[in-house]
Amino acid sequence: MSHSFKKPGFFLLSFLMLGLFVLVACGSSATATPQPAATGPAATSAPSATSVPSAPGSTTAAAAPTAVPLATAAPSVTAKPAGAISVGQKELGAFQGHPALAVNPSLFVQQTAPISEGLVTINIDKQVEGMLADSWSISEDFLTWTFNLQQGVQFHKGYGEMTAEDVIYSYVEGWGTNPLHARTPDFRGFWTPEGGSVTAVDDYTIEVNTGIAISELVTLENWLAKTPSGSSNWVVSKKQSE
Repeated sequence: MSHSFKKPGFFLLSFLMLGLFVLVACGSSATATPQPAATGPAATSAPSATSVPSAPGSTTAAAAPTAVPLATAAPSVTAKPAGAISVGQKELGAFQGHPALAVNPSLFVQQTAPISEGLVTINIDKQVEGMLADSWSISEDFLTWTFNLQQGVQFHKGYGEMTAEDVIYSYVEGWGTNPLHARTPDFRGFWTPEGGSVTAVDDYTIEVNTGIAISELVTLENWLAKTPSGSSNWVVSKKQSE
């Protein structure tokens, strides 16, 4: 029998080898072999929604816009005199053409017949326009009126050309004194008012100061052109009347 087992070195070496063997065996059994991770099927994206086609015949066609007719301006119509009118008067009496004495029915004849003329008239469109007055103006304070007369207007029977003196005479000493004319107060209020004045600047220019402010529209409509002919306050020759 060998005595090698009795040596201390032998036992130490054997013990170390045994421990190493146990260690290797334990390590190999404790270490699990890694397994590949289980992979499920890849997630798929949800299908995008698709429009459902309309059933045949269910589509409604859009209505076409209705054209709106444009308004057209009415054609202008110009009134023209036509035909004739006959006016009857029961009696005319003695004809009197002087402004201070003229009364109806002779006054009516003067107003409707083309016998005499005043400063202004009203045309067929009801606009005031000049007759014996070529033009007129009014100051900003509505106190002073200036009339520019037509030149070359001749009176009948050789009594000469109409001037500012004839116009002033007709309105101041004629119409302003007529006791039977319905608008005598209007004539006085314009031509001979208290605090006013009337001046012949020259043969064809007249200035009237009315003393108080007077509206142009009211004045012209009330007495300068009261009738369509504008002759309800006509002008006469001062020379003939005197």
